[in-house]
Amino acid sequence: MKNKHIILFLLLLSCGSPPLGAESGNYSIVDLVNRVLTQNDLVGSSKARIEEKRFLVGQSRVLPNPETSFTIGQKRAGELEGSLYEISISQTFPFPGKSRLRSLAASRDVELSDLSRLEAELSLVSESVRLAYAYEMNRKKKVFAEGRLHQFELVKAYLHGNVFASPQKIAERRIVEARLRDIDAERIEGEAALKASLERLRLYFPVQENEPVIDVPWMKGSRPLEMPRLKEDARIHNPQLAAQKVLTDKARDEKALAAKEAWPDLGSSIFYGQETAGETERSAGLGISVPLPIFASNKGNIQSLKMKIQAEESLLRFKERELISRLGELSAEVELYRRMALQYSPSVSEGLNKDLKETEAEFRKGRVDLLVYLELENEAAQTYYRSLDVQKSLAEKLAGLFALTGRKDVVQELQQF
Repeated sequence: MKNKHIILFLLLLSCGSPPLGAESGNYSIVDLVNRVLTQNDLVGSSKARIEEKRFLVGQSRVLPNPETSFTIGQKRAGELEGSLYEISISQTFPFPGKSRLRSLAASRDVELSDLSRLEAELSLVSESVRLAYAYEMNRKKKVFAEGRLHQFELVKAYLHGNVFASPQKIAERRIVEARLRDIDAERIEGEAALKASLERLRLYFPVQENEPVIDVPWMKGSRPLEMPRLKEDARIHNPQLAAQKVLTDKARDEKALAAKEAWPDLGSSIFYGQETAGETERSAGLGISVPLPIFASNKGNIQSLKMKIQAEESLLRFKERELISRLGELSAEVELYRRMALQYSPSVSEGLNKDLKETEAEFRKGRVDLLVYLELENEAAQTYYRSLDVQKSLAEKLAGLFALTGRKDVVQELQQF
């Protein structure tokens, strides 16, 4: 019986820890991001908003409807009496320049809607990358915890094979049993975290499987950030900053329109009339109406819009500083996790696995205590967990950083890290 347990334990030692290399999955992160951008309702809603504003641009150029009036009555001139009627048509024409400025203001809303669409897409890409890494790292932790659990089950069976165990062996059994409970708790926590991350991922990506595999690039952290280029890209392409620039331009357009509104619209009309009291009299003519800007000169609106321009310009300067500050904050966090990725590279885990196998061999020869092996096994496991956490945090920070620069090719950038 004792020999049987020894054989089982030796088989365990020959298996070692689960491999830490890349796994072929059901989905690639590139496919995931592309499908999110093409199938998510948030993008469809943003595109519909753009079309909604485009229709309003065309409507802003349309002339107001003409007005018509018809008058009929009786006329008495001395002893003569007869009928009369008159018909007229009038049309109002906006003061020159008003239609162009109204159309320009409406086109600013189209620009804002388009920037809102870009912001939604960048948010979806960033969130998809973050959730993909969070899910896949949780899945790897769960698989690894299951492997450790199976391993310590065999260790427990081996130690219980000693019928006449010494106090040292009894203590070792208790240590292994306690370690077994801890690992099982880790496995349970990992399953809960995995299910939670999968449900969040399903909000953006229609995953049908209960436990799919997502291929995500493993980032070595060997490439530092190019901050001058990133700052320049952010100033040009950041959708929130660009939207604030459009709002500032729109305020200027509204002020120019308000100055035009001080000049009233022109009106023209044509009329035709006929009277039959005595001889038939006919009349026709053309009229022009010009309201006088005496009371409503729109000065209040003009002054209000001057203040609005100042407010938008101040907010634009603040948002640019805020953007650069946020870039600096994220770059510091990226640098932190990039350096940690260099420390927790796959070669480190491979080296610990190699040391663990050598320790196991020495343990079989009785030259290394079981507690030493357990300590080294725990160190190897914690190193692997840290490497997964570093990958998840680095991907999250990089995705957020590139989203600020207005770039949707986050996956390609991650592959270069």
